[in-house]
Amino acid sequence: MKKIGIYTYGGSGNHGCEALLRTARQLMPCGEMTVFTERPKDDEKYLGDLDAMFVDAKKVPSLLTRVLNKLGGRNTWFKRYYAPTIQGAAAMDLMVSIGGDNYCYDDYMRVPGMLREEFGAEKKTVLLGCSIDEKVMQYPEVVKDLEAYKLITAREPLTYEILKKHLKQARVEYYPDSAFILPVASEVKMPAEGDFVGLNLSPMVLNAQGANGCLMDSAYELIDYILQNTTFHIALIPHVVWENNDDRVVLEKVYQKYIETGRVFLIEDADCCHLKGYISQCRFFVGARTHSTIAAYSTCVP
Repeated sequence: MKKIGIYTYGGSGNHGCEALLRTARQLMPCGEMTVFTERPKDDEKYLGDLDAMFVDAKKVPSLLTRVLNKLGGRNTWFKRYYAPTIQGAAAMDLMVSIGGDNYCYDDYMRVPGMLREEFGAEKKTVLLGCSIDEKVMQYPEVVKDLEAYKLITAREPLTYEILKKHLKQARVEYYPDSAFILPVASEVKMPAEGDFVGLNLSPMVLNAQGANGCLMDSAYELIDYILQNTTFHIALIPHVVWENNDDRVVLEKVYQKYIETGRVFLIEDADCCHLKGYISQCRFFVGARTHSTIAAYSTCVP
């Protein structure tokens, strides 16, 4: 039986990551799957039903290890920190990175590539469902890194064209994000009768807009318009609940502002299939998180 390892998995408190992992298992139903996860406690909470084994991707360094890391430099630190992933990969027939956006930021840290280098050139590796900003292709180490994968699948045509333009050796294919096939939890019930507009906001987008951004003002203007001119309710739907990057922090502020209207509801955290259930029942959806919008697209919600 083939052994499949999943790496660069951030943890299912980001329900987009959870959706990718669940659907990766759908795409690869055969074989033993081991997930090297950054947040094993998240996965205990949300993924108890998944046919996979979870291993902590990293080892928290002791005081002695920190000293040795300081003396040895970045590579020494990296090898010690990700020792469980590097050592575990030796027993795998295939290592699959499902970090869709690991290569799409200008401040790219080469974690996927550095791990792959530690696995060894003979290890088969796949980069599944990625998006890539062309800016990162200016770095020779990124191009070298990407060329070493046995297979790369791009999840949209912009990335596909960028990869075909810059890579000469790697096999590159175009397939939609696997979260499009995520099942919908059919038992989900909306918190009130009537039509809903779904809204997802994130601290990541708020931070990215800078001091002069108008995202919150725009959100409030949208909600005011809906409340004054329609009979729609509004569902505030979180999609990432990581510490220091938790959608509920932003959505709670919105909820408290409109709580007395009785028409704005804050949806509680749930696994990605249940969140997709809420989104699928909206008449319209506005989302900051990529996979919250994929939940809408894939259920034909505008």
